[in-house]
This record gives sequence, C-alpha cells and structure tokens, in this order.
Amino acid sequence: MSTLVAVPDSDDEFCHLCSKKHVTKDGHPACPGHIRNGKRKGIQFKALGDPCAHELGWGTSHPGFGLCKLHGGAMPIHVRRAQIDMAMVACDTLGVPVEIDPGTALLELVYEWQGNVAFYRALVAQLPTHPEDDIFTPSEDPEADEYAGHWERGAIGIYGRTYHQSGIPTGEAKRHILVQLYEEASDRLSSYAQAALKAGVDERQMQLNEALARKIFSGVAKGIDAAKLTAEQAEAIRRAIFDAINEGEDGRGEPVGPALSA
Repeated sequence: MSTLVAVPDSDDEFCHLCSKKHVTKDGHPACPGHIRNGKRKGIQFKALGDPCAHELGWGTSHPGFGLCKLHGGAMPIHVRRAQIDMAMVACDTLGVPVEIDPGTALLELVYEWQGNVAFYRALVAQLPTHPEDDIFTPSEDPEADEYAGHWERGAIGIYGRTYHQSGIPTGEAKRHILVQLYEEASDRLSSYAQAALKAGVDERQMQLNEALARKIFSGVAKGIDAAKLTAEQAEAIRRAIFDAINEGEDGRGEPVGPALSA
C-alpha cells in the first residue's frame, strides 16, 4: 500500500496535501498519513481522504514520532526516520559540549554512577524476595479436562519464573529488570573507578583540593583585612581554619583535604 505523507513545518500549519491539520481528537500532533477514500482506479485511489487521527508513532517502536503502524510506521525506512527525529530532539535536551580535562571527567563519572548504583539499590530493596504464587482458574466447561483453564501469573520479586510456550513453568528464574539495571550500573561504576585509578585521578583530586584550599585561605585573608581585625584575632582565625582543613570536620583527626602549612 502506498502512503502519501505531508509533514507540516510546525504543529500550527496545515498539510499541503489535504489542507487540513493533522491532530488527534485531543488536539495533539497526529500521524502525517492520510485515510484513503474513494474507489480504486488501477493501483491509485481517486480521492485523498482525511488526515490520520492516530498519535505520532501509534502502534510502533517509536511512539511520539513519525508515522503510525497503519501508514507504514513499522517499515524500516520510517523507523529509521523516526529514530533520527528522536535523536535530534535528544540533542536539544542533552546540552552542549563542555570543556573538561579527562581526569575530572572520569571523576565525575565515578560520582554519577555511584549515585545510580545507590538509586537502583534502593529500588531493589523494596522488591519482595520471592515471586507470588501463580493462580490457576479451571475452565467452567463441564466437558473440559482437568488441565483446561487459565493461569494468572503472580507478581515477580527479585526474580521471576520463566515459562514454556505451553505455559508450564520451566523451573528457571529470571532477574527483575531493576536487579539487572543495578548490576549493570555496578559494573559501569567499577569500570570507571578502575579507569580513574589507572589515570591517577587520586592525584588529580589532591590537586583540586589544594587549589580549593588556596582559594579559601586567600578569601579569608581578604576578609580579615577588610574587617580590620587585630593581629591576634586574625591569627586565631587563620589557625582555626588551618586546623579544620587538616584535621577534618568529623573530629577524628583524619585529613579531609590537603595538608597545609600554617
């Protein structure tokens, strides 16, 4: 089946083929295809019908983009076009390139994936350990055998059951999707952490801490000068900041930043 498609430049414009807007009944952008009306004349229709009222990408692997499944949206060429449109939208939302040195980039990735691991771990912790039991409802047909009926699958836990095509459990287990995401995030965190260690990011972090400490002392010094404190007061403030940075805020005497000389 051939498909006539006309994509307006914006949601407010009319289709140049049917001179109508392609919108759903709820007023959302609709598939750019057309409903064919009229009688066939050879392989063509005599009249072009109304705009398709299905949502963009309805019934396809790319909902929200491109043609619906009734107008060829599942065809490889249209799937590819929809994927390109999706990528272009993603480029608008993912941001613009930011200059960063490799060491800092690796360190930020370690922090980010540690956050992802903690997030998925919290979700996995809410799952039940075992899946719920399946419930079998026998057929109401008096002539049916004892195996006739239907199964209602129980909710899965950390793992779920797998089934044969016949519906009989195979005895094997399948991990919950959240468990899979947690494990993938853990693997990703481990790979970034190893890469960061090989790249000497620990040394890079120390350099960043030292630079931050220098900025802090410089700022405090300017503040002390501006406040016109006495020499004794200024020295007491400098000493307190020095001790806090070198001993750590946890009170255990463990450095949380670079060791500084007074």
